[in-house]
Amino acid sequence: MNTKVDEPKSVKEFVNHLISSGVSPKYAVWLGNRLAKYLWDIWGDELRASGIRWQDFLRFLSDYEEVVISWVEGRVDWGSLVDALVKGLSEKAVVRRSTGLDRWFRGV
Repeated sequence: MNTKVDEPKSVKEFVNHLISSGVSPKYAVWLGNRLAKYLWDIWGDELRASGIRWQDFLRFLSDYEEVVISWVEGRVDWGSLVDALVKGLSEKAVVRRSTGLDRWFRGV
């Protein structure tokens, strides 16, 4: 999986604007799924080939909500966020291949 992903500064700025306008960070990072769409545009073909659908990817990203918020707020750099996501996707892919996609998302 490509780990050389340019930081989506417009996404970060958009979410920061929402937060500064009083929107909860937990809501702001999901509004419009901008980060998810950005990453899906880059990784989507590879993830689809592995059997991961858009909905599955959103569910996966929800486990990283706090790290995403930390990136938006400048407490975590972009490279660290991407590394965490790639590592998590790699770990899940190993589990998924051994147990089947449906069982993986059910946590079985």
